[in-house]
Amino acid sequence: MDGIRGRTLLAAGAGLGLVLVGGPARAAGGGLELMPDFTRTLPILVLLFFVLVPVLKGLLFEPLLTALHTREEKIDGARRHAERITREAETALATYEEQIRAAREEGERQRKSLVEEARRDHAAAVATERGSAEQTIERARGEIRTALDQARDQLRSEAQELARDAASRILGRAL
Repeated sequence: MDGIRGRTLLAAGAGLGLVLVGGPARAAGGGLELMPDFTRTLPILVLLFFVLVPVLKGLLFEPLLTALHTREEKIDGARRHAERITREAETALATYEEQIRAAREEGERQRKSLVEEARRDHAAAVATERGSAEQTIERARGEIRTALDQARDQLRSEAQELARDAASRILGRAL
């Protein structure tokens, strides 16, 4: 059944049911009647039930259940998709963290290697400069010894000459 035709049938069935079943409220013997008289209305109610159930099933229950089922399938699909994306994100995050850890380790190894190389270069430079400084000191010591020896020799010769001059002055004659 299409939507407009089904709604029209539903409205007509509901209106018919109200007209046939409904009646004015009555009091029984001066009191309130709590139990309605079903002898006349029960067959009409059963007939309306069997007429309205297929109509309502086609117009209301099946579309509603189909919509609910479709909604549930979409929610389940979205949930599965979200779980898959979450797993992929967790995998990507783990890979990223592993790459970061590996890069840090490699950086630390390179840093240690560079520090060790710099220490070796420094020690070699210090040793070279120390050797050069020791050579310079030895040269300077040698020059000082030579200068000292020359100064001593010169002082000896000058002391001898001064001693001769002093002796010749004291003695008054040349020696």
